[in-house]
Amino acid sequence: MRAAAPPAVPGVHRIVRVRSIPGTAVLRLLASQGVDADVSSGAEMRRALAAGIAPSAIGFSGVARNGVALAAALDVGIGRFTLELEEEGRLLSALALARGTRASALLRVALPDSHSGIGLAAICAVYGRLSGLAGLELQGLAIHVDAFLDFDALRRLIARLRAGGHRVDRVDLKGPPGIFNEAALRARAHSWRLAFGVEAADILAGTGILLARVLQVERTPLHARVLVDAAVVLPGRVRAVQPRGQHVIARVVGLGSPDRSIEAGSEAVQRGDLVVLHPGQSGVPQLLVDGSRCEFDGDRLLGSARA
Repeated sequence: MRAAAPPAVPGVHRIVRVRSIPGTAVLRLLASQGVDADVSSGAEMRRALAAGIAPSAIGFSGVARNGVALAAALDVGIGRFTLELEEEGRLLSALALARGTRASALLRVALPDSHSGIGLAAICAVYGRLSGLAGLELQGLAIHVDAFLDFDALRRLIARLRAGGHRVDRVDLKGPPGIFNEAALRARAHSWRLAFGVEAADILAGTGILLARVLQVERTPLHARVLVDAAVVLPGRVRAVQPRGQHVIARVVGLGSPDRSIEAGSEAVQRGDLVVLHPGQSGVPQLLVDGSRCEFDGDRLLGSARA
């Protein structure tokens, strides 16, 4: 994951969705890479805080209709709230005023068409009303992009809001992985005098492994299919199998293995084996499983396990 994280880009904040991260250890590693977090519930907020992500780097984007999660987020100093509804902004403002503070927020909008400008006036009207709330500090926009980002439409919207005397310091973007060009965002962040937030799905893409137990092996003269308890059917070969013994040493799915003494084809896979699956990569350190303990350790290859 550290290797997959690209260098920081000025004016661009990378954001990870806490609900898509499987464990606190992964969140903690991502926090060390300087990412922001997006949470949608109080439980996700507590996980992000436990992982060491600063409250100022956490965004709350869930609709908490009873206000309990919003109040808890205000109490710990969450850095920004993404408003889905105007009514949510009024509730957040009231909760902030009751605590003697102001809540920093972004307004989620659909980007108007760059040619017709339909929806531009309506967005500006809502933005203006929310900006006038005493307990709210509206700082920018949150936008979901389906296919491509219309920079011209975004520029017109920001210019219209600023011409009305409104603050626009940040724009958070969500969309399919790889849709945003960070170099283009950096250039516009500088010229437009704002910061972008971008979902950082690319940091996790291709870096995970799956530890699974074999439920069934189907063999034919042409290939083998391995069914594991994660409901994944793997065609072809599995390069990592469970030696009989106290430890489990497994290799990943791939075309090669740096230690061929423990490499095995699919004919060695049996029902009940533990396998580590990492499609498309090889040379990942061995995964040792000993009872309830699980750790990466590329050097601890026991002689009995090799045999």
